[in-house]
Amino acid sequence: MPRLISFLAFLCCVLLANAAPEPAPSPPATAGEAVPPKASISPSPPAPAVAAPTASDSLPAPEAAKSGPAYSAVEKFDRAVAAYNTGDYSEARNAFLELVKEGHLSAPLAHNLANIEYKSGNLGQASLWYRRALALQPLNAETRQNLRFLQHKLGFHTWDSTQDMMFGLSASHLPGATLRHTTLLAAWGVVILLVWLMWSPPRPGWRWPLVTLLALLLPVGSVSGALWWLKENDAHPLDKRYVLTGADSAAYASPAEASSLLITLHTGSEVMPLESRGNWFYCEIPSQPDTILRGWVRHASLEPLWPYPAKPLE
Repeated sequence: MPRLISFLAFLCCVLLANAAPEPAPSPPATAGEAVPPKASISPSPPAPAVAAPTASDSLPAPEAAKSGPAYSAVEKFDRAVAAYNTGDYSEARNAFLELVKEGHLSAPLAHNLANIEYKSGNLGQASLWYRRALALQPLNAETRQNLRFLQHKLGFHTWDSTQDMMFGLSASHLPGATLRHTTLLAAWGVVILLVWLMWSPPRPGWRWPLVTLLALLLPVGSVSGALWWLKENDAHPLDKRYVLTGADSAAYASPAEASSLLITLHTGSEVMPLESRGNWFYCEIPSQPDTILRGWVRHASLEPLWPYPAKPLE
């Protein structure tokens, strides 16, 4: 019996170690998210927070042929924040985008980029970057409140309800890797406990604790498994969505503006392309509940919500 207990403990440790997600490359975490606008809808989103530098986020030095000083990711992030604080939004944007190109996208960086775009008057780009921040950190209250502010201002169409600050996001925002590991760990635990209880009766005093543990693992595994299934079968995954970042547009019955207009799309609206024809996308468009609306939209002002590797979304 002691050997069996030791084996079970070892197995749990291995599964828990494998459940830990791999750290994605990102710029230094900020000391705190930016202060959100008031719930009554303030005139503008907040300024970005200053980053807390860490040594592990440094970047390799540039090639010898390149001129200029070499900056680490921490220094570039700090330079972007400093430029923002002095009102130099162009310099701040370029510095943040350089970090994105180098693979250092993170929720704080995307949140701050959205603030910059808002301050610069690019409301479509602001809604895009707030969505990207939520893709990485779905329950961040400040980002969700700022996106809700933009939805009130622009009236865009979305598959996510930013009115609900806790449960309004779609299943695509669920942490798939965590749910998968939780489901598998709970399933293995249930199987082992059932085998133990049925074929190797435990010592006196052990039976009820094991039955209690089994009763806890069953609902945990069931709930995590159901959420994992919802994540994997979401009809509108984040990496398939596009966002209208330009001026207001429209969806038509056919790929021609002379055709019937189906719906007006405001800046910041989401669509999911199903087919491409010339300069047009045939898209599924967020509409009223239980209603599927599809039409042709010019793709000149559409940008993918998530054009990056899919691993951070898993």
